[in-house]
Amino acid sequence: MKKLMITYLLFQIIIPNDTLAIVGENVITKNDFMKRAEYTIRPQYCNSSNNIDKKIVLNSLIAEKILAAECKSELDIDKKRFLRGITEQAMRRVMLEDQVNSNLAIDSQIITDLYNKSLISYEVDFLSFSNKYLDSIKGALETEKNFTDISRIISTKPANKKLRFLNSSKKVQKELFNKERNLNEIIGPIEISNNEYILIKIINKNRIPIISLENQKKHYEDIKDNYIELESIEIRKHQISNIMSDKKIEFNKKVFLKLANYYYYNNDRKSINLEDILFTLDNKQWTIDELIQLNHFNPLIFRESYDNISEFYEQFKLGIVDIIQNHYITLKAYEMNYSNHPAVVKERRVWKDYMLASYKKEQLINNYKFESNSFDNENKIIEKILNKELDALFSKYSDLILIDVDMFNKIQLSNIDMFAVNINQPYQLTVPPFPRLTTKINLDYGVKKDL
Repeated sequence: MKKLMITYLLFQIIIPNDTLAIVGENVITKNDFMKRAEYTIRPQYCNSSNNIDKKIVLNSLIAEKILAAECKSELDIDKKRFLRGITEQAMRRVMLEDQVNSNLAIDSQIITDLYNKSLISYEVDFLSFSNKYLDSIKGALETEKNFTDISRIISTKPANKKLRFLNSSKKVQKELFNKERNLNEIIGPIEISNNEYILIKIINKNRIPIISLENQKKHYEDIKDNYIELESIEIRKHQISNIMSDKKIEFNKKVFLKLANYYYYNNDRKSINLEDILFTLDNKQWTIDELIQLNHFNPLIFRESYDNISEFYEQFKLGIVDIIQNHYITLKAYEMNYSNHPAVVKERRVWKDYMLASYKKEQLINNYKFESNSFDNENKIIEKILNKELDALFSKYSDLILIDVDMFNKIQLSNIDMFAVNINQPYQLTVPPFPRLTTKINLDYGVKKDL
């Protein structure tokens, strides 16, 4: 019976080359395993690199799939909104990645030129200033004022720094290293973030020797990777610009200020009218309520921090613009059927299984409500309740579980706590939190074989 069931399963699901385990209709790849183990904080009982902790990690991921299958409850409305939001974020990411891959051309001559420019180290004086000084400094540059005169405009002495290609920000790379610079040359203003600029003066320059052939090759590859990253950013910007090219947002200033003050001062909800027109876009008037509905699936985030009410207004407005931009990118992704892209489907499944398993975990604990009150920490709850329940489920699902032990044994984990996030994205967790479900150290269930 076991062999028949396994054979049936293998014909029903697509098995990637790096498949580590199969749990019913779910596939756990080596990449899945590494992400869940390394991209989030593991609990203390399995946060080392030894073989026992590695088994606990695998048992935890398999337990998550089993508990999700056992959960017969529907997700509540907040979790459904979260799942839709994180799915749509995955759609946007995968669509833009595909467009980057189809439009990216690697020019070896450009990389060689960048390699040569990257061997120059510049010693620079630089001034940092906000956009309120921008026009004054541009005017001073046009009248050929020297760097000292310009520094007096912002009442700040220049700072000194050594800049190399790979340790500079992308914007500095683009402006400073686009050609070889001369002594005393002034570059900028360079916008380094919203409303923040720098002005650079070349004080000295040196050519960096790279002696060994091995180091030369490594440096070349680093420059190549950097070039690909920069080009990818530009392609994404271009694709987004194409989607948003004919769309102009015009805010109703009075309504915007009411809404911004509501958030900033934590006012009573009665201070705003949900039916008020907040902005006009694409020949359509958008109410506050319509923005809130989008916000359910695209939480508001700020590009930069703020120190006062005026800065908050600016960041709040940019946050709304980002929500609207993501809305139109999402519509494009739906139009191109990215909701059914395998990578998107998988990401949705991983997050849904995590949430269903978490809910089932709480149900199991609540069934022991009288006993669990005496367990004063999570480890005791796992050891006294969850391990017992999961042992029975591992046995129940054993015929539906396959594990590639050879691949598993070759996996090496780190013992360094790491936490990966999606920068400037509404949903910042790269993977769900580690499933704190079991401390089981044995793989005494399922079928062990080469997949």
